Amino acid sequence: MNILIDTNIVIPLEPGTAEDVEAMSGTAADLVATVAAGGHRLFLLRASLEELASDHDEARREMRAVHARKYALLEPSPPIPAEFGARIGRPARGSHDWVDHLLLAAVWTHAVAFLVTEDERIHRNAALLGISDRVLTVEDALTFLQSLQGKTVATPPFVQQIVAYELDEADPIFDSIREDYGEEFDPWLVKCKENHRPAFVIGGVNGLAAVSILKPEDDELHLGGKTMKVCTFKVSTDRQGRRYGELLLKTIFLHAAANKYEYAFVTVFERHGTLITLLEAFGFMPRARRGDAYEELVYVKEFAFSEADRAALDNLEFHVRFGPPALKIEPDRVFIVPIQPRFHRLLFPETEPQPPLFPEPFGNAIRKAYLSNSVIRKLKPGDCLLFYKSQEAQGVSCVGVVEDVLVSADPAEVAAVVGQRTVYSLKEIANMCVAGEVLAIMFRQDRVLTEPIGQEELVCNRVMTRAPQSIASVRPEVTEWLAARVGA
Repeated sequence: MNILIDTNIVIPLEPGTAEDVEAMSGTAADLVATVAAGGHRLFLLRASLEELASDHDEARREMRAVHARKYALLEPSPPIPAEFGARIGRPARGSHDWVDHLLLAAVWTHAVAFLVTEDERIHRNAALLGISDRVLTVEDALTFLQSLQGKTVATPPFVQQIVAYELDEADPIFDSIREDYGEEFDPWLVKCKENHRPAFVIGGVNGLAAVSILKPEDDELHLGGKTMKVCTFKVSTDRQGRRYGELLLKTIFLHAAANKYEYAFVTVFERHGTLITLLEAFGFMPRARRGDAYEELVYVKEFAFSEADRAALDNLEFHVRFGPPALKIEPDRVFIVPIQPRFHRLLFPETEPQPPLFPEPFGNAIRKAYLSNSVIRKLKPGDCLLFYKSQEAQGVSCVGVVEDVLVSADPAEVAAVVGQRTVYSLKEIANMCVAGEVLAIMFRQDRVLTEPIGQEELVCNRVMTRAPQSIASVRPEVTEWLAARVGA
């Protein structure tokens, strides 16, 4: 993207002495750094250079003339359109207003995408010309360009976001990938490092436990929307059973949501059946086989959906295909679930101010289980669960979607179904069965609320009348408010 800057931006960027530093110098410097990081280009007009040359301070003038050489010149300057005369006047050639008209002409003719200036008169004239959305202040330009960059999200506990050049190519986790791709792997990894691709890693004792490298905005499949390629997705063979695959996917989904990706895709060899099963369980769908030398399968995950998609799929199918996060909140299908702080801490470690350094497998997972002696029997797949943390800091901070339900008084049956999804040990499950039938809710974590819904807000909006003591259904009439509140 080509961006033109006015002299009133160059001056705070290039102070001649410490006394020349302006309040805007820091923000202007941030703008230049953001422009460079985004691969954009800054331009000056030759007429702007001539304005800088009119500085009465000879030493400062010469210093700024040297510094200004690092900016590209927009030459020739686009001619001032005839339409400008009737709208914003016809200044004398060589005047300050004439230079302002040249700056606006560059925007008008699309020689540049934006003009950055602090000149209020230029902004007023831009409004008269109907191009004010492309004439920005330094603050507005900085905010806009930062919004185009990939956002860094808070990763779940034990996951670290890094840049690819921080990876150690000698890490044992890459050995099996080299077996798949041969001598082409190392040059490809070098390319990832040179391009500063984002990566998510889970640390281990003698090397990485898991790694995923992303390629932002890769549209090689022509899917028709903002697309991200998951180039590498690998869990070390000696770290199986910790649900690190789900933990990586959870992180990737958070990254996709924060950066408004519409699609993600991954290529995988048919022999990697465990990975394929994991991908399919979370909404990745097969597409045509790649026609390259590796004959890999292609799996695509959709994040963008239409109202027709929402209407055509049942609640669980909708969540699996487009989420997390993706919710259908319908009347009579929302339940509030009280959970003690110690279990909440284990089941949803990312909600804690100081999450555990090594979360348990059920904390890593997207698919979890909640056990209760509740007598409620209305839950079914696709229902929405609002997990209400009891006792301390009461409120809802996590939302889930029911995947399946089991009612049993047999500890072995319950344990066999919930597996590693639950915080409860077999002994604790057996004790619950002594008290009566156990309600085992297998669910998928949909989202952690950035702003939890406190007890007072829940009562005021009639989601509940008091702190719940057991699983309870939510009034149908509050469904619309609730959907808006959780961002569904």
